[in-house]
Amino acid sequence: MLFQLFLLFTLGPVFELWLLIQVGGLIGPLQTLLLVIITGAVGAYFTRQQGLKVLTTFQSAVQRGEMPTDIIIEGLMVLVGGALLVTPGIATDFFGFALVFPATRKPIRLFLQAYLIRNFNVVTYSQTAGGQSFGQKPPASFSNDDDVIDV
Repeated sequence: MLFQLFLLFTLGPVFELWLLIQVGGLIGPLQTLLLVIITGAVGAYFTRQQGLKVLTTFQSAVQRGEMPTDIIIEGLMVLVGGALLVTPGIATDFFGFALVFPATRKPIRLFLQAYLIRNFNVVTYSQTAGGQSFGQKPPASFSNDDDVIDV
């Protein structure tokens, strides 16, 4: 995992720089700079718009008493997409727009959910007001004594 992060944070910017140089050679340096600035501004606008839409959907789901898991994931996707859009680059803009636009965000969310379900063991525990557990029993190491441990 550490090696993958190393590759992401070293080869990613190198690839972005190479791509900007290539695009600058094709359309010119000023146009490339304008492209980066315009995509950042348009990306910020769409990120704000979609972020507010996701927030409104989240609030209405909570008011109806629904668990807004899909909406939370989409909100995180909009947040990451917005961060990618304000980062200078062409590849980051591509991935940022894919995470911000609803038409592409939904298939990506479905893929992410399938990946997480396939690769992670998720166990939930719930308790009623009487303190009885439903579903699987908690492991022996599970403690619910509400103690606070300061480190």
